[in-house]
Amino acid sequence: MRAVIYARYSTDMQSETSVEDQVRQCRQRAEQDGFEIGQVFSDYAISGSTLGNRPGMLSLMEAAKLSTFDLVYAEALDRISRDQEDIAGIYKRLSHADVQIVTLQTHPKRTQQGTQIADVIGGVFINKADVGKGSLCTALGGQFQKFFKLLFGHADMPILYGWSVHRFIPFN
Repeated sequence: MRAVIYARYSTDMQSETSVEDQVRQCRQRAEQDGFEIGQVFSDYAISGSTLGNRPGMLSLMEAAKLSTFDLVYAEALDRISRDQEDIAGIYKRLSHADVQIVTLQTHPKRTQQGTQIADVIGGVFINKADVGKGSLCTALGGQFQKFFKLLFGHADMPILYGWSVHRFIPFN
């Protein structure tokens, strides 16, 4: 399988080395998974909230149409996009091109739907150590922990960069 990397940082308040760090981590992960990276697509100091202003992502999508790769490695799903509508569209177009998105928390052999669901849910729920009695996770008998263990190899539920938990509403 052929693999590429997509990396992005959003503001000039972040370091330019952020992209290089993401590429390094993704390259290491791809090597562990047994894949060689063919190309790197990146966007510097561009928000992930819209798709149209990101030349790196647009180039990646055009290359996907040409079937030049099978996997896209990204540090996290929020590097691909922060807009749920754009994520759905990117996922749909990549799926039609038989391309999978692999984040550092997922595995390329798992289904693409599982990858997307896990990343989205991972951004919503908090670390299991912070989940108290009466919470949704507790009410479901630890099913989320089992779900995350299956997809990530551990049961900790990550918070995506830029998100914070202000209040956890119990499921009663």
